[in-house]
Amino acid sequence: LCLRGMGLYSEALARIKSVLREYRGVCDAEGIGFALYARGSVLRFQGRLAPALRDLSASLAEAHAGGDKEAIDYRRAAIAGCLRERGKRGDTARSYDRYSLAAAGAARRRDTYLRAYAACGRANALRMMGRFDEALPLFDEAERLYKLIGDRASYAYTLWARSMLRATRR
Repeated sequence: LCLRGMGLYSEALARIKSVLREYRGVCDAEGIGFALYARGSVLRFQGRLAPALRDLSASLAEAHAGGDKEAIDYRRAAIAGCLRERGKRGDTARSYDRYSLAAAGAARRRDTYLRAYAACGRANALRMMGRFDEALPLFDEAERLYKLIGDRASYAYTLWARSMLRATRR
C-alpha cells in the first residue's frame, strides 16, 4: 500500500502478486484476503474499477469468513469508493449504504480514521445524488476528525470535495 501511495502502481501490483502466491502456497486465508484488498485498492487508484471490485469483494468475503470486523469495515469502505467512482445508476446509493455500515463499525471500535473516511465518502455520495444540505454536516465531521488525527492529506482532499459541492450547487 505504500507503493500505491507513492503512485508506483506497477511495482505495487508486482509485489502483491508475489505475496499472493506465497499466501496461497501456505493456505493463509487472512493473508490472501489482505493481499486481495491491497490489489483491489491499487486497481481502484488506476481506475480499473471492475477488477478492483472483484478483488475487494473477494477480500470482504474472506474477512466475513474469518470474523474480522475491522477488516470487514475497511473493505466495505473500499468497495463503497469503487461503487461511487463507477457512478452507474444505483451505485451511488449503494456506496452511501456501505460507507454507513463501515462508519457504524468504526464508531463501535473508536476508529477515528475510518469514521472520517466514511463521513467524507458518504458526503461525496450525497453530493453526487444532489442531496447537498445532507452532505455538508458529513464534510464538517470528516474535516474535524482528520484535523484531530493530523491527517493533512485527507483533510485537504475533504476540503477539495466540499468545494466540488459548492461548484455543483451553482
